[in-house]
Amino acid sequence: MTVLQITVPNDKEKLVRLLLKELGVTIKKVSVKSSITESLKTAAKEMKAIKAGKLESIGFDDLLNEL
Repeated sequence: MTVLQITVPNDKEKLVRLLLKELGVTIKKVSVKSSITESLKTAAKEMKAIKAGKLESIGFDDLLNEL
């Protein structure tokens, strides 16, 4: 199983969900980050995981470019 994290602007969430569903991607967990501090802490952890090869990260624009 591949873990994929994407960052999506709030106003594009429904669009991205529909696109992922059309691609046959199963969404297991959705989390909403509300505070900047929490987001920065999460980003730092994710960068460590990406560098260790344990997590793939893709931004919203990258996702659209892939389509």
